[in-house]
Amino acid sequence: MKINKQNILKLFFYPPQKILNFVIILLEKLWSLYLPLRRHQTEVFIPVEASGSLPVDTDEVLKNCSNELEKNNTPYFLSWGNALGLYRDGKFIAHDSDIDFDIVDYYDFDKIDEAMEQADLQLAQQITYKKQIQQLVYLSQSGVIIDVVFWRKKDEMLVTYCEPGYVLKLPSKLMRKPTYINYQGKLYPISSNPEEYLLTLYGPDWRTPAKSKGDWKDDCKIIHEMPDPIMRLYKKIYPLYCKYIKNLL
Repeated sequence: MKINKQNILKLFFYPPQKILNFVIILLEKLWSLYLPLRRHQTEVFIPVEASGSLPVDTDEVLKNCSNELEKNNTPYFLSWGNALGLYRDGKFIAHDSDIDFDIVDYYDFDKIDEAMEQADLQLAQQITYKKQIQQLVYLSQSGVIIDVVFWRKKDEMLVTYCEPGYVLKLPSKLMRKPTYINYQGKLYPISSNPEEYLLTLYGPDWRTPAKSKGDWKDDCKIIHEMPDPIMRLYKKIYPLYCKYIKNLL
């Protein structure tokens, strides 16, 4: 149904289901107009689904990625759950689902893309904020997900907008110089103060292994929600739409 004055008048004589359909079409059009106005943009080139565990060749993929980044003189930190697992347990966390690289104040994206291509990875997603790249997501042939997050200095903090609708803030002193951790004969750079870094990220219980992996935002202590009332409303309404309304149309 086209949205025009004549059809709006007809709504008074339409059955409820057709009225509902009209409202849904109107909301979808409004949503399509709103999305370009958002500062966050996510481009999906290849659908990515976390399996809840790391593929068997994750160690090889990690080694290849880090070797290629080092060949291109790209500074990076092994971070998040990988740093937690290797520092605390000496191995990857069993229910982890990706490899995490943090890159601070380095913006040669072509070199990074070249390194990942040499490691036989494909670009799956690109997340931008104010048209600046915040995160690149790569995918290996076997399904290993590689998250490359970019941090920018702001006063004494590092910030990234890698999660749409949120900002992450980390003290810059934790990522000034790396220390190195040995894993299967190769040295990987992690935060210069691993314990303070992990305490800042995960809180005082970081030493206690979790039994399963939920929404990472629930465990992250450095993430802050940004004001976006329209997106918040959408997140509340869309599941209800899928559950109760979509099947009626």
